[in-house]
Amino acid sequence: MSYDDTNLLRVLCKACLPGFSPNADITTCTEISNCNLQSSNNNWVNACETCDNGYVHKYDSEEIEYDSCVENTSENCFAG
Repeated sequence: MSYDDTNLLRVLCKACLPGFSPNADITTCTEISNCNLQSSNNNWVNACETCDNGYVHKYDSEEIEYDSCVENTSENCFAG
């Protein structure tokens, strides 16, 4: 039996800063596109609380996806 220590230690990130979400391998965080990182309302980990102007949270017919901002020009729209 051989010994391989390459998988013994992995740094995981399960709580990214507001405006960032973990990658599929949960070892790094990626900025959420079109998220307003300057907004004082962005306090949610792994999510975007406030999208940029002209963008809203993605809605997939069952739930709002707070880690995705999509283009939308409808007035007063929160998710689309």
